[in-house]
Parts: sequence; C-alpha cells; structure tokens
Amino acid sequence: MICTNQIRTLALCAVLMSLHLTSNAQGNYEEAPFEEEEFKGPNRRSQGNRSQSTFVQGLRFGTKFNFSIYGNEMLYGLEPTIGYQLLEEIFEVGFGPMFMHYHNWSGFSKFHYIQTGGQVYATLFLFDGIYVRASARQFFLIQRQQGNRATARTQNVYLEGGYQYQVGDRFWATAGLEMNLIETRYASRRYLTPTFGFRMAF
Repeated sequence: MICTNQIRTLALCAVLMSLHLTSNAQGNYEEAPFEEEEFKGPNRRSQGNRSQSTFVQGLRFGTKFNFSIYGNEMLYGLEPTIGYQLLEEIFEVGFGPMFMHYHNWSGFSKFHYIQTGGQVYATLFLFDGIYVRASARQFFLIQRQQGNRATARTQNVYLEGGYQYQVGDRFWATAGLEMNLIETRYASRRYLTPTFGFRMAF
C-alpha cells in the first residue's frame, strides 16, 4: 500500500514538472520577437516599374504596304507607324511617316509624282480582329512630267477598314481597304486601295 502511494506521488510530481516546463517554453515562444517578411518573388516590381511596363506594353509598331492599279494609273507606298493603345485592343492613336509613288501613263500626258509626308491616325477595334482607322495626312509632292519638275503640298483624309490576324504572342498581320475622302488636284477621284501589313508589340 505504501509503495502504491509513493508511485502515485512520484507520477504526480512528474506531471506537475512537465506542465511547468511546458508553460515556460510557451512563454518564451510568445515573447520571442516575430518579424513579418514580405515575400518578393522574381516578378515583383515597384509601382514605378509597373507603370513603365504598362506603358511599354501599350506601344504598337507597324508597317503598311499599299498597291493598286486603275487602268493607266498605278499607286504604291509604304507607311511605318508607331502608336499607343489608350484602351487595350479597343482604341489606338499614333503617327508615322509615309512614302508613296503615283504613276500615270495615259496618252501623251505621262507623268508621275512622289509623295512624302506624315500622318496621324486613330484606330477603333470592333470585334474578332475587325478594325476601322481614320487618318489625316500631309503630303509633299515632287511631280515629273515630260522632263519638267514641280513641287506642291497637299492634305487629305483617309478611311480604312480591315482585319488583323494574330500570328504570334505579340505579332499581328493585317489586310484592309482604304479610301481617300477628299478629291484634290492630285487625287481627282476616290481611290480604293488594298493594304497589307503587320503590327507588333513588346
């Protein structure tokens, strides 16, 4: 009987000692300073870097070629552009230089002129790759006719409709039709011109 009481007493002392050590350990753990560290992954950027990245992603670079033949008239040109999407894949504005060549070989009034100048444009993307673009253009012309040379300056407004097809992650091919809206001395009628080109982004 005495041995049983001693065993119970020793067991009770062991339990109390364990509880005491556990409470001390818990107290030390709670008192230890804890500093929360913010995770910084490989793609984490500051606010300034995020803004810069968003701006760069909105840039668009492209080149458009046009070519058309109307009876005795032929027109072809090249139009590099740089633009920025104010609304992603919805609305884009931009500008760029342009180089065009017009040739007329009707009868005895054979002549040709070279157009150089610039343009500003606005493009509205409708749905499924279909777009509409309006552009205002300023031309400087060098006209040659039967050995004579003349220069002139003119303006016009163009409207274009077309389709862009995505061929890469940030690359598009485009095809469309454009038409001048103003008849001038150097555009005596409205010309409907096929266009082909590409657009790319970072």
